[in-house]
Amino acid sequence: MNIFYLDPRPDTAAEMHCDKHVVKMILEYGQLLSTAHRVLDGDDAHPDLYKIAHKNHPSTIWTRSSSQHYDWLFRLFRMVSAEYSIRYSKDTFKVH
Repeated sequence: MNIFYLDPRPDTAAEMHCDKHVVKMILEYGQLLSTAHRVLDGDDAHPDLYKIAHKNHPSTIWTRSSSQHYDWLFRLFRMVSAEYSIRYSKDTFKVH
């Protein structure tokens, strides 16, 4: 589990991800965000999210340690998803 903090601005950080990481990190960021919800809201609160992954990893702890951390990672997740669409001319999935 990694978080690539390449720039304070999530949009710029997303643009700085290499092609391999644009593909790979959408899943990892989704797992980090999902784990934060499951730990904080209860495991059954959001049935459509990923299951808990690496609950005690420093990145998952960081993600759920403050709303500012969560919000920054969520924006990065959205921006990396958009970057995927730009680079590969296809959608990953719809994010609400």
